[in-house]
Amino acid sequence: MTSLLAFILLQVSILGSGPETSIRIFLTSPQHSPGIYRVNVVLKTNPGWHTYWQNPGDSGLPPSIRWTLPDGWQAGSLNFPAPEAFVTPSEVTFGYPDSLWFYQDIKPSDQQITTSVTGSLRWLVCKEECVPGRFSFTLSLPGLSELANAPDPDFPGNLPLLNGSWKQAETGIGIRVPGLPNPTAELRIFPENAGVLELHANPAEREGEEAIWNFQPFSPVTPVPDTFYMVVVWKESAGQMGRRVLINRLQE
Repeated sequence: MTSLLAFILLQVSILGSGPETSIRIFLTSPQHSPGIYRVNVVLKTNPGWHTYWQNPGDSGLPPSIRWTLPDGWQAGSLNFPAPEAFVTPSEVTFGYPDSLWFYQDIKPSDQQITTSVTGSLRWLVCKEECVPGRFSFTLSLPGLSELANAPDPDFPGNLPLLNGSWKQAETGIGIRVPGLPNPTAELRIFPENAGVLELHANPAEREGEEAIWNFQPFSPVTPVPDTFYMVVVWKESAGQMGRRVLINRLQE
């Protein structure tokens, strides 16, 4: 069985390279979503270089894939792991200092007759300078029953969901998130959308399993949306842990 799996993965894997980056693209089938092709992309950067998250922060550009798909086929959103924060006196950016694995699910039409699809992967890699990368590829599509079943990874979109709240305060925006374990851990938050909060945040105050932050809006002329998502991460002995949080405005 192991040799058969290796053979299958070899047939649907693509290796490539770009500026300061090596690329691997391979297919799996989501364990809990039958009938879906999962396109996995691994970007490995050279030492000292980094790529970006879906919200890159104050600068940068997230990876993207532009597909050419048959009629009736649907591509889902890109799913990224929780990033790291790169903090300087002038800006905060979110990304990955070594390697990045992200995925996108593609749903075929009911009458699948296509044996391959093409895509164009784009990304930005930075060190002291930034260099854009582009890699065009064609994926051969085996039958879904031939692909290895892959469990959903611990990406933010698959993390346990918590509900939090925000309200206007005299000093900015007050955010409260209950239900966070490990009250002594240092927390880092990542808004999923750019242009929501000023990213130089004060450390969280903890009241048991509740965390409290005070932020400034990203722009004094752009209101904070009533609802937005953010990812909260912390480190434990077993590694990085996290929760995805839906933040709703408290009606005053």
